[in-house]
Amino acid sequence: MILMNLKKTIEVYSGAELKAEITADIQPYSGGLAQEEYGLEIETVKRIYCEPCTFLEEGARVALKGENISYTVKYSEHWDDYTMALLNKLPTAVKDESVNVNTGENGASDIYGGGFY
Repeated sequence: MILMNLKKTIEVYSGAELKAEITADIQPYSGGLAQEEYGLEIETVKRIYCEPCTFLEEGARVALKGENISYTVKYSEHWDDYTMALLNKLPTAVKDESVNVNTGENGASDIYGGGFY
């Protein structure tokens, strides 16, 4: 039997502001399971469990510690002893020398209306 350590330190952001740094159990997850278990129509790639964290709310962004922001919270549940959140992978921005890794804006953003692509 192979034991895997799925606990990672994550950073939770509101906009570009770091709100929390917590240890979370990160699991692969699918949109089909989100539909079956929560009745949600979302494409989900990760589910996390962590200590109670009210900053993990819909729209918050998440990064593995030391990495760029790469997920957004699509759904969360807050209980007395833990928080569960479903995460969606953010699309990768078009790369050029003026890319802002926190917002996804770059030199092509004005042409296409800004944001992540």
